[in-house]
Amino acid sequence: MDLLKIMGYGGTTAVVLLAIFYFGKVLLEKWIEKKVEHEYETKLEKFRDELRRETEVSIAQASFRYSQVYKNMAEAISQIYFKVIDLQKALGDLQVFSGTPNSSSFATASKSAIEKLGELNQYVSRNNIYIPETAAKEILHISAVLSSQYEAVNLSIDTGQGKDKHMAQHVVDVNLSMDKLLSSLRSNFQTILGIPQK
Repeated sequence: MDLLKIMGYGGTTAVVLLAIFYFGKVLLEKWIEKKVEHEYETKLEKFRDELRRETEVSIAQASFRYSQVYKNMAEAISQIYFKVIDLQKALGDLQVFSGTPNSSSFATASKSAIEKLGELNQYVSRNNIYIPETAAKEILHISAVLSSQYEAVNLSIDTGQGKDKHMAQHVVDVNLSMDKLLSSLRSNFQTILGIPQK
């Protein structure tokens, strides 16, 4: 019986040891799994925080770039607006003196109008990227009409044919185009500033 007792104790011990090893293994696996999961969560949270910071920086940089673009657009539109008003005034003076194309007043008004047109064209060509396409096209149209009329008036003065009244009508037509352009520029400026359109 001793042998059976010993084997009984040995079998029980073996079963207990086997159970301890099995549950120990299960507990160790769970512990390792939880530890890995915790490390993974920690690393994932760090990654999320880093990604969030990088995203915020990128958004801030993009916002700054866009604000600079809008600032440049607003500045370009503002400058063009005032240059068009100056050109309108010069054309108004030119129209006043168009009845006397050989006078010094007409020559001065003509020179002023050409200078204002040149300033407008130069500004537009240097800042074209910031100017709305419709405004740029309208400015090119106005410039082409005025340039051709200026050449026609100079030719009529040189030949004495008196086309000054014809030019006066074109100045009126161009002024209407300029009014349309000014309205468009005002609208574009308000859009940039976020002001609702009426």
